[in-house]
Amino acid sequence: MMTHAASETGGIANGAGMLPLLLPRAVSGRGKVSAETPARAKLADTGNGLAALIVLGRDDAGRPHASWFGEADAVAAAQAAELMGMVSIIVADGDRRALAGKLPQGRLFASGKAFVPFVKAALFDQIASHVSAEQRAVLEAGAGGRQAAASSGAATASSDSPKFTLPDDWSKIVANSLVLAYSVDDESWFEAAVVETKGVDEVVLRWRDWPEMPNFVRRRQHVALMHPAYAADGVAR
Repeated sequence: MMTHAASETGGIANGAGMLPLLLPRAVSGRGKVSAETPARAKLADTGNGLAALIVLGRDDAGRPHASWFGEADAVAAAQAAELMGMVSIIVADGDRRALAGKLPQGRLFASGKAFVPFVKAALFDQIASHVSAEQRAVLEAGAGGRQAAASSGAATASSDSPKFTLPDDWSKIVANSLVLAYSVDDESWFEAAVVETKGVDEVVLRWRDWPEMPNFVRRRQHVALMHPAYAADGVAR
């Protein structure tokens, strides 16, 4: 059952005429869609589907993230944006449709959060030019400070957890090593933590920044090593 307010803002055509398009009501602020809702919003054809909403924000390291979500996920995606300290805007004609077509598709988790991949800074800045002043303040603040307060208890509980290590050779990859793994869906490399090794050739990994996602397996030769000068929270020195 949808508990988030929604309003009919447009439609998409099929053989029988116009189908109603339901999108979240436009209100400004964290996690909410932009107040600049068009009278008749048209979905952007991204090649993989029709984008109704763009979610964007920065992580605790200040890195930009953005992705699009379809009509069926628009309400849940707006709620996920709020939960993660991000913002969302409705996709309409013109620039927003073009920008949505350059983004990867996001995914929703049962936890209520969403997978919103990294994007290039220039693309992020173009999208950010379409948010409200209140939303811009959220983007500039970044997600780190807001999430830190909410997760302080969990951080304290996990303070004794092993820190990540940076192996300098593929043969030295062990549990809690931090490496780079390639995501085919996003066509990008992301930090991944080694959960365990399997034999001499395979490693079980999890995405460091998306622990909700399931573990996955890669061959050692299919992961990349981090530069020894790489600095990040949780890396042993």
